[in-house]
Amino acid sequence: MIKPMNNTITTNEWHDAIMNKPLKDRLVLCRFSDGHFNVCKHNGMYWVGQHGSRLLIPDEPTHFYIFDKFNENEII
Repeated sequence: MIKPMNNTITTNEWHDAIMNKPLKDRLVLCRFSDGHFNVCKHNGMYWVGQHGSRLLIPDEPTHFYIFDKFNENEII
């Protein structure tokens, strides 16, 4: 697994999925080479969908966006 150069990946920013990986099993928004988006996560070895199914090889994300986790207590 490639680690980010500064060991810090911030939320609410797009990151290169080749150079960086999110924390293991952290749901992120992924952008793919054909332009579509999907929620997925990295399991420490490869990218999987939000329910744990491995993504197909040509379907590897090019970028990912770490969004703030849902907190039910923050809803007005």
